[in-house]
Amino acid sequence: MNPVNFDALPPLSPRAAELLAVKIEDDDAEQRLLSIISNEPQLAARLVAVANCAANGAAASRIASVPQAIRRIGMRQTMQMATGMMFGHPVSARLSDQAREQLWLHSVSMATACREVARLLKYHDGSDAYLHGLLHDLGYMLAELTWPGALERVCVFALERSLTIEQAEREQFGREHGELTAMLLEHWHAPATFVQVHRNHHLFAGRSNSLAGILCAAESIVSLDEFGCGVFGGTVNPFACLARPREVVESLLLKQLKLEQRELDRLLERMLDNVTEIGGLGRSMAAA
Repeated sequence: MNPVNFDALPPLSPRAAELLAVKIEDDDAEQRLLSIISNEPQLAARLVAVANCAANGAAASRIASVPQAIRRIGMRQTMQMATGMMFGHPVSARLSDQAREQLWLHSVSMATACREVARLLKYHDGSDAYLHGLLHDLGYMLAELTWPGALERVCVFALERSLTIEQAEREQFGREHGELTAMLLEHWHAPATFVQVHRNHHLFAGRSNSLAGILCAAESIVSLDEFGCGVFGGTVNPFACLARPREVVESLLLKQLKLEQRELDRLLERMLDNVTEIGGLGRSMAAA
């Protein structure tokens, strides 16, 4: 396969660094957030669309301004989504409509699962978990951009050879998707802590006190067959051939998170209850 050509990628907006510097506890946080978003017209339009999607109250009146969108979504959630989109869209905007929608649906699924796991484990910063869930699929986006059709091929290869997705990625891409994510984050001079979370995160499966471990648990949740069917709906799920039945997912999560069965049941039911919301958010964030 051809190597990844990072020089061919568009630059990351300088406002991404400005956004990462905003702290929600700062007195001027909302003003700075509004200024950043208002200077990124496509980002502003996507956030307004997110605020208007079914996930944020279809019965509520439609809104048309960024300040209204921030109030409806909430400051913390807006900051996370805006950051995820500023990192994701320079790559995903160059994908086919189908691939872009597929990967944003998967990204929002990962983000939601990370947040739920972090809450359950009382991880000290659940907002970080949500953001890193959104960033998780940057590696898949980069693979699909570099080698069109790569995602479908690697999933089929894994199924045919009885490999894990990570083993298949190493065979097909020469590296796992987490390494691709880390490489892209490094290329864009993201904080070193971001890079560390994603690089080799599968080595941290079972270490639920870390963001990398939370990512691994989220991957298990998102692989649940009935969850994927609910989120993707009429959109082709590129990971469908690797979906797992509930008993397999439960067995993985009981080992990874060391939960009691009733806690695990509540976690999975919350995720299944949110499939419509996740699907709406993913499609809004994928908008070209």
